[in-house]
Amino acid sequence: MEQAPTDSDRSLCERARAELGRLVETALVPEQGSSLRRHLELCAECEQEYRESLRLTARIAHERRIGRESAERTGRREERLRLARSPRSRRPYSMVVRTLVLPGLLIFLLTRMSSSEVEARARAIVGEYSLGVRRMDTQDMPQPLRRGDWIVTDAHSAVSLSVGARTEVLVERDSKVCVEDRGLLRLLFDSGALVVRGRRTITTRVGVLELEHGELRLRGDARGVTAHLRAGACVAIDAHGERRLEPGASLWLGGSSDEASAPSVAPHAR
Repeated sequence: MEQAPTDSDRSLCERARAELGRLVETALVPEQGSSLRRHLELCAECEQEYRESLRLTARIAHERRIGRESAERTGRREERLRLARSPRSRRPYSMVVRTLVLPGLLIFLLTRMSSSEVEARARAIVGEYSLGVRRMDTQDMPQPLRRGDWIVTDAHSAVSLSVGARTEVLVERDSKVCVEDRGLLRLLFDSGALVVRGRRTITTRVGVLELEHGELRLRGDARGVTAHLRAGACVAIDAHGERRLEPGASLWLGGSSDEASAPSVAPHAR
């Protein structure tokens, strides 16, 4: 049978419970702490209260730690937002835009402008002509030319090929010409009659004509090509080798034809 606690026991328990908080916080000197722990070993009620104090202290410390971490996260987030809104923080991005994006955009625009300037177009002067598989006439807008496009005229049509506002090539009646680049720098002449201006390379069945500048008139068929240089400078390369044309002179390009018997070509009247 348990004995009722005496007044001295109650007094000892009251003193022990008054020191529990300091024991939990380890603020007692070693002699006081050892005396209190001996009392806790003998008193179940005081030990139970001590354990409850430990749990409460641990919970409070846990809540404080969670609150402190949350405040730190909130502070870091607000600092990031402040830096993102600051004009000084956007300076590196603006420098990237100025140093990389804007020059690239400028180069792209200049390239597009220059490509649009050198793009050749075909326009019917009279009659109808074939551009690839399409039939075009004088009512149609000037058509852009692409590499590999064949231009074929009949006995009642003629076509001008221009770069910008300047006519560079005139395809006359019953002619067949292929565009080998968009700027009309290279042409493939099959047959008919052709007037070429400016710096051009004309490839034929029997040779190549390099027009350095000026105006060159061509007339050709299956036998060969007659070239007449109205003005400027031109070099012809065929089976006879490399020959230079003088202004006002005509030249026959053909494998087996006698150059002396080449048909003369009258200067082309504008």
